[in-house]
Amino acid sequence: MTHYRCCRPRGLPAATKGEVRPALSGTLRLRRSCAWSVMLLLVLLSAADSYAQSKLAGKYTKAGGNFLTVSSTKESEVQISIFGSYRENTCIIETDSLKPADGVVTYQPSDDKDCTVRVTFRKDSANVEQNGNCGCGLNVNLSGEYRKRSGSKSTKKVPNAN
Repeated sequence: MTHYRCCRPRGLPAATKGEVRPALSGTLRLRRSCAWSVMLLLVLLSAADSYAQSKLAGKYTKAGGNFLTVSSTKESEVQISIFGSYRENTCIIETDSLKPADGVVTYQPSDDKDCTVRVTFRKDSANVEQNGNCGCGLNVNLSGEYRKRSGSKSTKKVPNAN
């Protein structure tokens, strides 16, 4: 049986081996040393979250000329800019700061409830799903897989789909 000293209410002696105690009602107080450990853990988790957001930042491209730019903004948020085209028709979507949830950013403009753009980030790519017109020109669709280009050593050109 494992005992967690920092989570035991003050004044309560440690349980002896094999002893089972009923759950206590009321608040639990952390010892000062444990409180510092919890604060350090929270700081490290927030730093890891910021680091993860900065790892998303960069330039991504899709065959056919579409591109996606992700910029880190304030703590644990990103700003997204997507450009797509089909012949002379174009589409540009630029978002305000958005907070990713489990590597997914969802954008829905306030003036177009039928438009939703969802960006799912992977290690070296991003998958974009466009639902609705989103103000894009005829036959312009932003959906597809975008490969991360900034920071990579790859110098391959993206094949032109036209």
